[in-house]
Amino acid sequence: VDGLIIARSQIGVQTREFLQSSGIPYVFLHFHQDPANSGSVNQIYTDHLQGGMIATEHLIALGHRNILCVTADGGSEYEQRRRGYQTALTTADIPYNEHLVYYGDRSFQSGYDLVMQHQDLLRNVSAIFAHTDVMALGILEALRMKQIRVPEDIALVGYDDIELSTYLHPQLTTVHQPREEIAVLACERLLQLIESKRMKRGKEIKVQPTLVIRESCGASSIR
Repeated sequence: VDGLIIARSQIGVQTREFLQSSGIPYVFLHFHQDPANSGSVNQIYTDHLQGGMIATEHLIALGHRNILCVTADGGSEYEQRRRGYQTALTTADIPYNEHLVYYGDRSFQSGYDLVMQHQDLLRNVSAIFAHTDVMALGILEALRMKQIRVPEDIALVGYDDIELSTYLHPQLTTVHQPREEIAVLACERLLQLIESKRMKRGKEIKVQPTLVIRESCGASSIR
């Protein structure tokens, strides 16, 4: 093996120590590992803090102040998205309400169950920001079952820009992760490490996400 591309949300300390002692070049792809000494690690990932901010800022610009955040445990990317959500609220002088942050398990079913089990909460919010498209689609289906219109009654924004987001009605507004760009950058960096006569210093590359505006947020234009 000349080099490794590792796409895994969490790497244990022993595994990281083994990788460094092996002398084999490696790059972390997509998931931010946040090691104690980030300068020694090569990692390429989406700036999820920015992703959480641009989604929330868009809903705020549309006039929403009570925005339900549906997030998940199990990875630093979700913590970053929550921080982006909170930062956007604070910047807009909207009080952060921890009671408007709910945790799913990244699945369609958890998004669906959230709506079905917390119907009273929906009376107090005008928008929902789900931290995965799959959860957002579960939320969309449950809202449809409850005859709650999207975006007329509740605006909805997802995260990931999976292909399925364009096949349903309304089409889902979402945060696009530039996966192809991240993959290319990871391969280029790994080739640099393989071809180098000595191990280069670690390098972090944060790739900026973009907001894809479709029908579910209620914006007047669709891009």
